[in-house]
Amino acid sequence: MIAGGSGGSRISLLAAARNPDVTAGLAMWWISGGVPGLLQLAGYYCMPSLDAAWHGGMEAVADLDQWQEVIERNPRNRDRILAYDREQFLQVMDRWALAYCPCEDTLVPGLDPEDVARLSTPILVFRSGASDMSHTRATSEALGAGLPGAELAEPPWGDDEWNERRAAVEEVGSLFVRWPLLVPQLIDWADRTIGSN
Repeated sequence: MIAGGSGGSRISLLAAARNPDVTAGLAMWWISGGVPGLLQLAGYYCMPSLDAAWHGGMEAVADLDQWQEVIERNPRNRDRILAYDREQFLQVMDRWALAYCPCEDTLVPGLDPEDVARLSTPILVFRSGASDMSHTRATSEALGAGLPGAELAEPPWGDDEWNERRAAVEEVGSLFVRWPLLVPQLIDWADRTIGSN
């Protein structure tokens, strides 16, 4: 079973669609969507590095906070970043940012009709909160309606979960601390759908 939330929901969806031979089921929650939500992703994942490379070169990229964990885990990564051609890096960041384009003709960016047609496993989509600008309810409902055989479910938390987690992230260290609450529903769904196949 492939399961993921937030950025992991889109990756899980694309992985399941493009690798149906290794996918028994797919579950997703906090699916990024809507113009503001998708532009936030491009801004978060691509713009700091793009801006740093544009104005300060690859040295400035290597000095960014967002690259420090991979450099600490493997100090050779700093050399890899510094060796990257600036122009090629800018092209990659442009391409990555474009991958978050809020296009009206797709359920989620990067998921084309051929991908949807390959989905033949059970799918569980948890409905997003109406107050969640980053993972819009409309996106989760569109996936629940637009993916073959998908089941739309209410999550085990209230409508304001994303906003509450964002407000508490400094205290608890993660946005995802309550994801274990999904486990009973995931197990029940997997038993009912995947377990019976």
